[in-house]
Amino acid sequence: MPFLGYTPDNTFHTLSKQTIAGDGGTSYTLTNPVVGSNDIEVFVNNVRQDQPYDKRFYYSAGVPRALEDVASVDENGDPVLDENGNQIIQKGLKSQWIEKTKETAHSLLTPTDWYELRKLTKAIDIPANVIAYRDAVVQASETIEAAINSSTTMQEFMALFETVDGTNPPIHNWPEGL
Repeated sequence: MPFLGYTPDNTFHTLSKQTIAGDGGTSYTLTNPVVGSNDIEVFVNNVRQDQPYDKRFYYSAGVPRALEDVASVDENGDPVLDENGNQIIQKGLKSQWIEKTKETAHSLLTPTDWYELRKLTKAIDIPANVIAYRDAVVQASETIEAAINSSTTMQEFMALFETVDGTNPPIHNWPEGL
């Protein structure tokens, strides 16, 4: 059966339970080792406490989304094909955000496209501020795409979304509108 993402486990695991009586402290000793974030579940008053994670970058706590495109395969490792016989490719975060960047650039340029058409059909010059704005949008798009493409780790990619000194994060660093 084909699936998306990581290969699911096909084995059963034994679970251990430890009850901790709260004493108002913040540090407790576990009786079983915890290797990864998926090795522990915490319940408070019988309510599961999910580990927080950023859904933009992770499928679940500790399970990152792929940065690069991934060719889909079935459980036997055979390619999963579309109706035309082409292998299905899952777009990674980098491809998804390059596409979003192009869409944003398009939406920012569209309101001034008529200036270009007017210049072509009536030979009326485009105002300098419009030319400067359009050039800035194209430059911003190229800069953002280059930053995305140069990311080789999840940490580098996530840094594109961080605000530095009150400025826009690099992934959203677009010029002010006209």
